[in-house]
Amino acid sequence: MRPLIVLLLFAVPAVAAPVPKTLKKAATADGVWEWVEFNGNDGKMGYNIPKPTYWRIEGDLISTGKRTVDELFSTPLTHTMTVRDGQQPNLRTFDTGGTKYSAAMELDGDTLRWCYATDPKQTITECKPANGVYYYVFKRMKVEK
Repeated sequence: MRPLIVLLLFAVPAVAAPVPKTLKKAATADGVWEWVEFNGNDGKMGYNIPKPTYWRIEGDLISTGKRTVDELFSTPLTHTMTVRDGQQPNLRTFDTGGTKYSAAMELDGDTLRWCYATDPKQTITECKPANGVYYYVFKRMKVEK
């Protein structure tokens, strides 16, 4: 009987303990995003975003901007954004199907910041406006497909 009581004393708190953050489902960039901001070459290059413009991400695949959500889903995802450093999953390689660029992304709730170096030989290590970098900000869209 005592071994059973000892077992219960250790088992009950373990069952009631909260799930560690490392075991919880990680946030994902998968979904539809509306492009809301652009900064090219640390503000030296302006860009008038045609409103609205939508992008889609599924795993390592990323679209280019489309004018409608329907167009997003009727067009194949042709670019990839793969993790280049397992210790820093925000550091990516953006592959346009022939040219690879150093890239970075940050996901903060329903805001996605994504940037890439305009020169394939340049390496970036953070997602922020800078010389030789195209920096984008997106807001997550609630889309059911």
